[in-house]
Amino acid sequence: MALAAALLLWLLGVAVPAVRSYPAALQISTAGSGTRSSSGSTQLFDTFEMVKTAVLLNVLLPVKRFMLAQPWPWAIGLVTTACWRWPCAPRGCRLRLRALHRLHRHGSRRW
Repeated sequence: MALAAALLLWLLGVAVPAVRSYPAALQISTAGSGTRSSSGSTQLFDTFEMVKTAVLLNVLLPVKRFMLAQPWPWAIGLVTTACWRWPCAPRGCRLRLRALHRLHRHGSRRW
């Protein structure tokens, strides 16, 4: 049905020149609002980029450098102690054993 209406209007536009041109006064444009909204999203992107870079440089990279600088026996001991003192009693034993197993299995490899 919609295809037939589109075809009919196209044929009418080919046959009648007045139908071919739409009056400029009746046209609706979103160009102005689109430009305003895109500049706002660009400013929002810049803000997110600034926060992301600040967190990366001031938090994540120092933590990574600190962790990579530690000798593996100290790191294993630190993680084991942290898991051992975890406050959940029934699940705590499973978490401790799982952490020890993972550290033992992957202990010699740096990520």
